[in-house]
Amino acid sequence: MMNGSIGVSSEPGEGTEFRVELILPLMDGEMSPPATEVSAASGEQEPEGFGVELASILPLQIMVADDNPYIRTLVDSYLKALGYRARLVDSGAQAVANWRGVDLILMDLRMPEMDGIEAVTRIRAESGVTDEPWIIGVSATLSETEVQRAMDAGCNDFLGKPFFSKSLVEAIQASPLVVRRRRDLARGEPEVAAVSAPDLAGDTTVNGEEERAATPVDAETEKIIGKDLIYLALDEIPVLLNDMSEALDNRDYERIRETSHYLSNTVLALRMEGLLEPCREVYRLAEEEDAAALPEALTVLNSCFADWKESRNS
Repeated sequence: MMNGSIGVSSEPGEGTEFRVELILPLMDGEMSPPATEVSAASGEQEPEGFGVELASILPLQIMVADDNPYIRTLVDSYLKALGYRARLVDSGAQAVANWRGVDLILMDLRMPEMDGIEAVTRIRAESGVTDEPWIIGVSATLSETEVQRAMDAGCNDFLGKPFFSKSLVEAIQASPLVVRRRRDLARGEPEVAAVSAPDLAGDTTVNGEEERAATPVDAETEKIIGKDLIYLALDEIPVLLNDMSEALDNRDYERIRETSHYLSNTVLALRMEGLLEPCREVYRLAEEEDAAALPEALTVLNSCFADWKESRNS
C-alpha cells in the first residue's frame, strides 16, 4: 500500500536482522520516492549498481519458484537486467525436483499443493547444509508468523511483495556465495559493461499478424509482462472472482485463501491500483472463516475490478 518492502536475514547463533523500507510523503504532501528505490518496471531512475551486469562479476545460478506467471515474468525481468538467466518453475514440487546446481532460490511461500515452506524443508533435508543453496522466501503476506515459518523451514532471507529492484540486488549481494566471490575478486575486479532493462515485450506480431491493441495497464508494465500475458490475466480475473464466490457457497475457505493470494500477486505484478487491499481483505476474512463478512468483501472486490476496467476504458 505504501510501496515499501520488508526483508529479514538470520544467522544461527548471531541473531536476526529485519529491514523495512517505506516511501513516505514530504512535508508539502507530495510523494517523492527515493530514486534508488524505484521499480525497474517504472522507467524511472534505477538503483545504484542496477545498470551494471552483476552476473558478469558475481555469477550465480538462480531459480525463481512462483505459481503466478505474472510475478515470475516480473522477477525474471529484474534478473535479466542484472545479466542473470534464471531457472523458472511454477510449483514447490518443481523447485524440489530442480534445485541441484542452483546457488540461490527466490521461493514463493504460498503455492498450491506443495507450498514454499514444504519445498524449502525438503531442499534443506536433501542439501544437508543451511546456506547452500541460499534461499530467499518471498510472500505478499508480511505477518511475523509468516516470516518466522519461512526462517524455521530453512530460508536464509525474506522479501515481501512488492519488492523493488534495489531490494533484490541487496538480497543477492547478502548471500554468502557473493561474499566469497567478492573475496576472490578483491585483488582486481574486472570491468563490467552497463546494461539497460531488456525489452520483454517481444515482437509486435503473432503468426504474421498484428497483436491486439494496447492493454489497459500502464505502458511500462505492458512492456515487461507482455501483452499476451496481460490479456490472459484480464480474462482470468473474472474466473477467479467467480471461483471464490462458488467456494464461499461451499464454505471452502482454503480455496478462497489460495485464490485471493494468487489474485493479489496478479494485482501486484500488473499494478492494478485499488484492487490489492480488497484482495487482502478477502484473504484475511477467509483466514478467519468469516462467512458473514466474506460476501460483502467479495462484492467490494468485484466492484473494484469493474471500476478499474471502466476507468481504463474511458
